[in-house]
Amino acid sequence: MQRLYPDPADDLDPAAIYDDPRLPEPPDGRPYVALNMVTSVDGKAAVGGSVSQLGSALDHRLMRALRAAHDAVLHGAGTFRAEPIDPRVGAGWSARRRARGERPEPLAALLTRRGDLPLDRRYFHYPGVERAILSGAGLPAERRAALSAHARLLLAPVPEPDPAWALRALRDELGVRRLLVEGGPTLNGELLRAGLVDEIFWTLAPKVVGGGEELTMVAGPALPGPRRLALVSAYLHEGEFFLRYRVED
Repeated sequence: MQRLYPDPADDLDPAAIYDDPRLPEPPDGRPYVALNMVTSVDGKAAVGGSVSQLGSALDHRLMRALRAAHDAVLHGAGTFRAEPIDPRVGAGWSARRRARGERPEPLAALLTRRGDLPLDRRYFHYPGVERAILSGAGLPAERRAALSAHARLLLAPVPEPDPAWALRALRDELGVRRLLVEGGPTLNGELLRAGLVDEIFWTLAPKVVGGGEELTMVAGPALPGPRRLALVSAYLHEGEFFLRYRVED
């Protein structure tokens, strides 16, 4: 593993580069928000609708390290339906979190407008994982009951919950100070358009996908203007780049 920026160095332990990301304190009223995504060289965030073929085993290990540094991990409903998500960090990281006085696993959170989540997924049955579902006031009573049986249900005062409300609810109701967002691209776009992203952890996989149907890291309407990013760190390992950016105002 090479560190390209800052302070170039060689022969680093590739599994340890995100062991202590030293996240800043959160702003008032919401968590500090970091996105974690992997894309191909041509910018695609999925292959055949799934992200599983993009990142390496190291990328998957570093994803768990980043999860362990955050209080909660948030996924959008589309990504949840498309991917078999295991929200856990693994035994080693759970032990470190316990030693820091934290819950063994970060809170697993889902944002859904319609509440149409496949509740038979293993995601809802992993032991030791606290779960929260954020949705809108328009859910039928029967669906509210089904969701509440699988996670703590937080409902916005309006039928269409927006990301700003979701972040306030996570902070005020569940005490989340640092939030990792693992997509998908639609949720990423909503957060960026609302100015609610503080950092981006981006793995650039040495692969080309091609085709116009796959989503990029950010989907939906264009941002009000390009968001400028400041490079925090850059690592290279076996052709795969691990980049960290801070979103500038």
